[in-house]
Amino acid sequence: MNSANAQQAIARDSGGDGSRYFLATTLIRMKKYDQALDVLKAIPEDSEVRPEADFGAAVALRALGRHDEALTVVDSALAADPDNPD
Repeated sequence: MNSANAQQAIARDSGGDGSRYFLATTLIRMKKYDQALDVLKAIPEDSEVRPEADFGAAVALRALGRHDEALTVVDSALAADPDNPD
C-alpha cells in the first residue's frame, strides 16, 4: 500500500477519520513522519480514532527526535482516555 492508495481510501470514506489514521500509519511505516503528523492533526478531537491518532503522533514525534513533544502528547492522551489499553 502506498500513500496514493491510502489517500484514495480517504476520499471514499464518508467520515474520513479512519482512513486518515490508516494513511498516517502508512506514512509512519514509510518514515514520512512530518506528513503523518499533518494527517493526524486533521483528525477531529471528538473522533473515535483520536486516541490512536494521538499515540501515532507521539510515535512520529519521537522518530523526529522531538521527545518532549511526544511525551506531552502521550500524557494528554492518557489523561483524556485513561482506560485505553494502547
